[in-house]
Amino acid sequence: MLIRDRLRLLFIALLSVFFGAGALALIVIHDLDNAIQEGSSGRSRLIEVGKVRDLLLEASSEIEDLQSWGNKERKVFLDRLQECRSILSRMQDENPEEDQLFQAAMKRLSRPVTDFSRAVTRALRYLDEEGAQSKNLDLPKRWLKTRLIPDITEAMQTLEQLLQGRSNELEIASQLNSSRVKLIFQTTSISLILFGFVFYVLIGRWIVNPLELLSKATREISNGRYGEIIPISSQGELGQLARDVESMSKEIATSQEKLVDKERLAAVGEMTATIAHNLRNPLGSIRALAQNKMRSDPEPDASGSLKQILQTVDRADRWLKDLLKGLKPIRLTVETVNLTDRLPQVCEAVLGYAEKRQVKVTWQLDQNLPVVQMDGRKVEQSILVLLNNAIESCDPGGAVSLSGQYDRDRIHITVVDNGHGMTQETLANLFKPYFTTKKSGLGLGLSLTQRIMASHGGQINVESEAGVGSSFALVIPINSKMFPKEE
Repeated sequence: MLIRDRLRLLFIALLSVFFGAGALALIVIHDLDNAIQEGSSGRSRLIEVGKVRDLLLEASSEIEDLQSWGNKERKVFLDRLQECRSILSRMQDENPEEDQLFQAAMKRLSRPVTDFSRAVTRALRYLDEEGAQSKNLDLPKRWLKTRLIPDITEAMQTLEQLLQGRSNELEIASQLNSSRVKLIFQTTSISLILFGFVFYVLIGRWIVNPLELLSKATREISNGRYGEIIPISSQGELGQLARDVESMSKEIATSQEKLVDKERLAAVGEMTATIAHNLRNPLGSIRALAQNKMRSDPEPDASGSLKQILQTVDRADRWLKDLLKGLKPIRLTVETVNLTDRLPQVCEAVLGYAEKRQVKVTWQLDQNLPVVQMDGRKVEQSILVLLNNAIESCDPGGAVSLSGQYDRDRIHITVVDNGHGMTQETLANLFKPYFTTKKSGLGLGLSLTQRIMASHGGQINVESEAGVGSSFALVIPINSKMFPKEE
């Protein structure tokens, strides 16, 4: 999974935690606010009921002095009862949706209060009509004491108990909601702490640690240590960046190695060219002296020694020519080449050397090999190098085969032998200049062959196994426009 997708998931999880906790907290806070408001309203009703109780108690205590009431006392009494009725009516109007128990308790209290007012009003009318000695005054008083006041007291107690119970319930609900709010905030805080820790660990694993490894790798590259493996196994952006840095490091190492080889080859070439030139002059003089001595001294012993000298000088001269040829830039002379005719001639040229080493050489060519544009002499030289190396690699009784195939726009010329083969170490250094495993070789043949193939826009492929044999394949484009004219 890509890093941006992982970070997106982390932020979605974080937002989910925030929004979920926030929504839950808002719901609980709303319930808590409702409970607080209802509790406040319940306390207000309790206060109002207590006020009604006090007013009724004051009014009840004054009934004994009913005969001595004047207009002032009457007005005070009636105002108290009116205030009680107003309070009860207001409580009913403010809470029209209260439960049935509360409404029933309010009606139960309102009825005796109204009856109380009517009974006192009737008693006052008897007082005004019949005087303080009226026997009808005792009837309302007894009714008030025996029936009405106990009903009022019972209704008041029922209403107070109901309101007190409701207040207790709201108090419990408030405490419960308060505990829920605390739990939500505590849970959210713990979740955020855990999320922060997980976020820190994942960011370190996904971003910080890979960046540190990349930074370390770039420092190693800047210090000249190339080819280091960056231990980032991720398949995301940083993993791909690590692979790109590794590839870049390998390319830099390869380029630097090629540059060093090229500079070394140039320096060695310049020195070698000077030495070779200085050696060929005395070799020429030695050869001339040996030839003159052979003409003037026909003795067999002397003639044999002189021939050996001439062969040694010629061999040394060929080595020097090969050496100088390998140091020069390759310039192609493109011509039309018929490989069907040219390849058998090259194979026939090595038959004498193969017979001497008791190695069988065969060749097989496709019938449809096209006429191609190439530097025929240099390609022949490359094939001769491969054939001679194959023959030298074989023991007596060995076999070397050459094949030529045409594949679309390229020619494949393959030389296969069943000789000694090569180790992996030898294969790794096979095309380096001056690398050789032969006692008499200079190590320039395969290097020169590779340069010739590269100049033609082609390549040379090698497969080999120690003790089994080797296979060298030259791949050459058939169109001269596909390769440069010189190296």
